[in-house]
Amino acid sequence: MKLTKLSLGCALVTGLMAFAPVQSQAVVIANNLYSPLNVKFAVSYVSGSNKTAVIKTVAFTGKDVLKDAGFTSHVSMAVAANNDVVVLYQNGKTTTVAADLSTGTTTASAKIILTPLISITKTNNGATLVSQAGIIEFVAYKTATLTTNSAAWVDLKGTYSKTVNTSKTVNGKYTSSVSLKAAGLSGVGADTSLISTTPLPTTGSGSATGSGKLTPPI
Repeated sequence: MKLTKLSLGCALVTGLMAFAPVQSQAVVIANNLYSPLNVKFAVSYVSGSNKTAVIKTVAFTGKDVLKDAGFTSHVSMAVAANNDVVVLYQNGKTTTVAADLSTGTTTASAKIILTPLISITKTNNGATLVSQAGIIEFVAYKTATLTTNSAAWVDLKGTYSKTVNTSKTVNGKYTSSVSLKAAGLSGVGADTSLISTTPLPTTGSGSATGSGKLTPPI
């Protein structure tokens, strides 16, 4: 393997059609808002031995995760209002949920776990703004279940901030706007293609922003 990025199961995508991520944007499907999820990771590892040993870093993104998990063209990673991580597939003007990574697929799983520590809620003329901050954990594995027996995995923690802005309902619709930000994540990761399967120091960051019109629940 060419050590220019961390590969989450490169053997799985051998022979698959070229990966073509779509331009990420928020979308409403079945009255659920899905916001594009942007994640970046950097893994440090030792290259060489003795006098030639050096510490190097490789970087990869959510797009690499999808590609190496076997998802091919017209896909993007997104997060739902309940924090589930999903894969969206775009076919022309139609977008569907191709997979729920929070429950795991045959080749990959990913999950966002939020633990709010502080929160405020403001209301104004039918509109609501909820702001919170706390601890976030992001885990991703090249298996259907979250296990360190996977050939590749990351487990990062840090702090996050999140806002959910809900407008007043007008003509049976309201606008929901979500913003999730997490910088300075740190933890461990591993990949069999990086020589060692033992945990390696890993850093990262993530964000998700989206807005869409929804129908109030009955």
